[in-house]
Amino acid sequence: MADYTPASYKGDPAIPHADEQNFKAWIGGCWGFVALNYATDFFEPKTSFTPDYVLATAEEAHRKKCIKKGKPYKSIAQAREEKASDEWKFQTRKWKIERL
Repeated sequence: MADYTPASYKGDPAIPHADEQNFKAWIGGCWGFVALNYATDFFEPKTSFTPDYVLATAEEAHRKKCIKKGKPYKSIAQAREEKASDEWKFQTRKWKIERL
């Protein structure tokens, strides 16, 4: 019966090659490097929600609440800016009060 799994060709015997153990160690080191580089993808999966998506979802929920209550809609960014400007006006008024 013929041998269907012959020994692999190991190159020209006149050229010095590394033995099989060194080759296995080199390949194992390469796989270890790959595993360490991509380990974070397996053990710490990235979130599928970007900050823009979360903000858009919050804006949509806020818009729906305003529609149900019949109030005019203000975006979250507009509300923050108005709150900051109101705080600034309050602080400037405090400076105008004469102190004893």
